[in-house]
Amino acid sequence: MKHWIYLSVFALFLGLMPQEAQAQGFLKRARERAEKKLKQRADKAVDKTVDKSLDNAEDAVTGKKKKKKSSSKTTDKSSTATKRSTNAAASSSAASSKRKKELDSRLSSAEEVMDAYFNALGGQAKLEKLNNIYIKASASMAGRELGEERIMLQGQKYRTLTTMSGNEIPTTFDGKQHFSDGKVSALDAENLKKQQLLATYPAELAMQKQGYSFEFLGIDNVQGKKCYKVRSENAEKTENYQLFFDMETGLKVQQIHNYMQATPGTKGVNRQQVAVYSNYKEVEGVQVPYTEKRALRGYEIKYNVEAVQFNIDLPAETFEIEN
Repeated sequence: MKHWIYLSVFALFLGLMPQEAQAQGFLKRARERAEKKLKQRADKAVDKTVDKSLDNAEDAVTGKKKKKKSSSKTTDKSSTATKRSTNAAASSSAASSKRKKELDSRLSSAEEVMDAYFNALGGQAKLEKLNNIYIKASASMAGRELGEERIMLQGQKYRTLTTMSGNEIPTTFDGKQHFSDGKVSALDAENLKKQQLLATYPAELAMQKQGYSFEFLGIDNVQGKKCYKVRSENAEKTENYQLFFDMETGLKVQQIHNYMQATPGTKGVNRQQVAVYSNYKEVEGVQVPYTEKRALRGYEIKYNVEAVQFNIDLPAETFEIEN
């Protein structure tokens, strides 16, 4: 440790030496200029004692020198101004070129943005080879602490076990039916697709397979980042997503889900759920957001992922619905 400190101090000393040398050089030049001026003044004092004609001749000569010197100074100033103008023009041109390069490198279609997103996550081919995904997380909502474990059979089934106040609440999708709140629900074609989205990481893979449309909406500022904005919509046009991808990383930072929730006796109620993703970490070559915030009906739920595993051995009964 001491050797490291000595080396650091020595390196700092060495770093200061060039600045010290520059200062000494500056002082030396200043002294030389002062001595030259004193000599010039002394010469002028001697010149006053000579003959008037010589004095006039000398004045004439001195006048020419001053004129030349003034002309030289003007030329120097003009040259300096020209150099500054040239440098400014070069800097402006470089900045313009950089901006053009940035514009040229920007993505301009939904397909390009989605490809960049899948690549940022680890590559679409790698994502499609995932067999199952296990995620363990803690969550907080309205002052309550929750625990959640989720296992997904990629694109097909899922099971979630939520722990709250010592109680375990299971939610299961077995590929055909949905179990939640102690009830088993049969699923029509549209709701079956919705559950398949929840069984897929990332959900956009399932969207593509289900024929969602993707529309590029330009660039927006989200969560302090410049993001590409893409709108996806299902074939039935009953729900859509606004997706925001960080322009620098390609990763998704926010999602706004607009959908119609069926309620008894009505045509349905329009709902919106906002999710914010951050703190991405690599797990076995795949990027996963370890922090997620969701806002729904005035409540915010914050999830903190504690563990992620891929392709684990699953018991046959993992996705069986409770009787």
